Amino acid sequence: MTRHLLAPLLLAALAGPATAQGLFAGAGAARDWTGASLGVGVGVAGLDVDGIVDGSDTGSIGGLRFNVDRDLGDYVLGGGIDYDFTELSAVGATLEDLLRVKLRGGVDAGTGLVYATGGYARGGFASEVDGENDFSLDGYFVGIGAEFPLSGGVTVGAELLHHRFSDIRVQGVAVQDADAEANVAQVSLNYRF
Repeated sequence: MTRHLLAPLLLAALAGPATAQGLFAGAGAARDWTGASLGVGVGVAGLDVDGIVDGSDTGSIGGLRFNVDRDLGDYVLGGGIDYDFTELSAVGATLEDLLRVKLRGGVDAGTGLVYATGGYARGGFASEVDGENDFSLDGYFVGIGAEFPLSGGVTVGAELLHHRFSDIRVQGVAVQDADAEANVAQVSLNYRF
């Protein structure tokens, strides 16, 4: 189910930077992306669990993000931390939160920043079977994003992210060959300082 959600969102993201550049062309001259930003994001997420038993769920997601970037002229490099809350259930486990420690690098397009991102991901899960077995899974994520200035230090952004986790647990026992994937499409409102 999540795979069907990701395809149209990926197409929108690829078309988005050109469209957004036209929309935000009047937002000001080329900006310096060097510095930190703090923001909030909301969106939609999908969870797919593949193993002995398969399952999926789609729902809302939202949280906080903190980034530090360095503008190198035509390119921008940076890193950050995102923490999102959600409630996606599949195969006896509920994904409750996502932590991402990320690197991002992209092109300073003058009126916007278009980038690729990736890094470490931790999924916080709760077992639906016994109700008392919370566990975390380590994994990775990759994605694409864009950010555009509105006014002052305020920016608007969008990201499409794919997460992968291994060793799903049921009643505290790792289920062999069971993996989880989470796909996230989010928009964010940020303040750069």
